[in-house]
Amino acid sequence: MLPVAQLDLRDIPLLRPPGQADLLQVLWCPYDHEPHYKPSTALFWRSATAVVEHARPIP
Repeated sequence: MLPVAQLDLRDIPLLRPPGQADLLQVLWCPYDHEPHYKPSTALFWRSATAVVEHARPIP
């Protein structure tokens, strides 16, 4: 899965996230998948603070 977009609730206030989420991440796989043989996408609602807490700089 490849990251395509990351939407912040501060930038798009009309988004209605579940729970305490304030960040929508859109992932995309460029390969065909059965049964429809088309690329797949996945949406993940997350808390921006949780994403920052788990991010680690590359040495």
